[in-house]
Amino acid sequence: MQIQLAGTSAATGYGNLTANSIAIAGNLQVRFGSSFQNTISNSDIFTFLSATSSQSGTFSNAPSGTRFWTTDGLGSFDVTYNSLSVTLSNFQPVPEPST
Repeated sequence: MQIQLAGTSAATGYGNLTANSIAIAGNLQVRFGSSFQNTISNSDIFTFLSATSSQSGTFSNAPSGTRFWTTDGLGSFDVTYNSLSVTLSNFQPVPEPST
């Protein structure tokens, strides 16, 4: 699954999917668009998968409770799975190199 983060609103700022039942597999890829990495806050939460009845599985490269790095290398998120959703939160940018 590929997601581009360009804002904090679902559907207009980032892709999200809602379905009755979701079976997760494969890899997750997240990258920034529209220079959003410069304005994102570590308190922003992105719910990109939501199920109305059940959800199972995980992305093989993004286990729950781990730091997940964006594919563009601009930062990382906490990945959280629960019974009906998957979220990215607690963004940590890559620190600027010291001079």
